[in-house]
Amino acid sequence: MMTKEEILQKIERTIGKDAVPESEIWNRVRKLCEDEFQQFLPNSPLKPAAQFVTEFEQMRGCQTRYIPTDFYDLDKLLCGGFSEGEFVVIGGRPMAGKTLLLTLLSLNISKTLPVLFLSYELAEHLLFSRIISTLSTLPIEKILQRSTLDSAESLLMKDALQQLENRSLYITDKRLNFDMLIADCVKQIEEHGIKMIMLDYIQLLCYSSNRKYNRDAEIDEICRKLRELAKKCNVCIVAASQLNRGVECRSGDAKRPMLCDLRDSGGIEEHADKVILLNRPENYGILTDATGVSTKDKVELILAKNASGSIGEAVLLFDTLINRLVNKLNIDVFKNRLSELGLDQFNKLVNDWELKEAPF
Repeated sequence: MMTKEEILQKIERTIGKDAVPESEIWNRVRKLCEDEFQQFLPNSPLKPAAQFVTEFEQMRGCQTRYIPTDFYDLDKLLCGGFSEGEFVVIGGRPMAGKTLLLTLLSLNISKTLPVLFLSYELAEHLLFSRIISTLSTLPIEKILQRSTLDSAESLLMKDALQQLENRSLYITDKRLNFDMLIADCVKQIEEHGIKMIMLDYIQLLCYSSNRKYNRDAEIDEICRKLRELAKKCNVCIVAASQLNRGVECRSGDAKRPMLCDLRDSGGIEEHADKVILLNRPENYGILTDATGVSTKDKVELILAKNASGSIGEAVLLFDTLINRLVNKLNIDVFKNRLSELGLDQFNKLVNDWELKEAPF
């Protein structure tokens, strides 16, 4: 490695002392820089197309590695689940269910793969309480005030804690600046084999205390580096993002979120491999959809960008009783069959089951 003085001396020798035009001096400097820069380029020869064909044929019998979410409609939409090495953004307005969805995805996926949850919004103990509430089906108020639990509720709490012990889930609420966050993620990936990173949420990240960017450029750089981290370490990063208030200024069905509603930067849309937008029509007083079907408890997951497939929509239901998103099961066939058999009394049970069926 040359010192600064040695570099300057080499430049002076290259320029020489002969009388030449200024353009020739700069030409010599340019050629020197190009030659010296070659040593820093990676020694990786280009692959001919024939080699790609051979490798593709060898991989045809191998199944692509997907990370299923256990939300059936969403997995179908994603052709099996999320992929390793991709950067996914989940956008939504406040109260749309971003943190809840990230929490449920973490619980589902951590049954089989190590998951790191980076919570910049909720304190660690509050996020942990939400997780226990989800697993136990107890209201969050009961979890925060443990003295109010009766014996049955205490058993539910104990079972939830045991379930959590069997999951490879790592939670942190450390508010690191962005460069330190990236370094910490690499460390956790190496130490714990992390394959999935959940981040809540992008707009709370700060690139550095000494900002040299405007906010749009800062968010753009953050998303670019998150995508680089995902590809370099072969992990899937799922990050929540706020949407602009403009969504609420539109009327009717136009309130459905769009890619342009992502807050702060077009860089989020540009760098994300997938963008999922959450929509709860009920929050805007829209009680039925265009076909007249009730929107009560309906949560739409709009796959607005998919770099590796088609776009579309999946639907979950929000169970207000236990504050959980659940699969919307297609049980019309069962309802019709029960009616044919004269078992109408089971229809209410089936309806209840549709709301309470959990993905884990």
